[in-house]
Amino acid sequence: MYYFEGGVRVSAVEIWQLDRSKLRKYVTKLCLIDKEAFGGNAWAQENFERILPCKSEISRIALCERKPVGYLIGSTYGHSYAQIHRFAVLSRFRKKGIGKKLLMSFEDACSRMAVSEITLESLVDRHGANCFYEQMGFMELSGSKLVRYLHGKGKDKLAQSYSGLSPLGKVLVYQKALKLAVNRMSNNDEHQNDTGEYSPKPTRSNEECHDTSDNDLRM
Repeated sequence: MYYFEGGVRVSAVEIWQLDRSKLRKYVTKLCLIDKEAFGGNAWAQENFERILPCKSEISRIALCERKPVGYLIGSTYGHSYAQIHRFAVLSRFRKKGIGKKLLMSFEDACSRMAVSEITLESLVDRHGANCFYEQMGFMELSGSKLVRYLHGKGKDKLAQSYSGLSPLGKVLVYQKALKLAVNRMSNNDEHQNDTGEYSPKPTRSNEECHDTSDNDLRM
């Protein structure tokens, strides 16, 4: 057993690929986590179930004692890009490194699929989330780079909503370049344990996610 600060007693948190079978199994609980994190802006179940490119391959879920405590929903776009759409951790499990583990596992999956760049959107007043992104190596886009991003996403008409182009803009765009990784094993045959190391996926007997292009995070 592990003991986290705040008196939360848990076994090791594991980061898993959020494939279709796990999404079907846990979607109701993910909706509850999302509602706790985002209140009136919470996703409906159909948002989590929306089919997007490579979503099942790169999205991640954090399980503690076989119960969801966090998730990261992403998909690919363009030739070699990935977008983070939604990212949340259950309130009593925040500030314990789970968000970092989710993001690192997501980045690893992306790099092994030849994704060269991850992007996400966040509001300017989400100071904690934005600080986290910057600590994890994300850089804010502005100027011509932001214009190219918006054009690629078909959001040219929304340019004034982005702080990198307008002083009245309320939306930030972050970007992180990735190094391609050697494919150590298939996404379908691995999970990441609490130490950050990969190990073979346990057998079934041990096993027991507003615009979806926008990102939001509660850590």
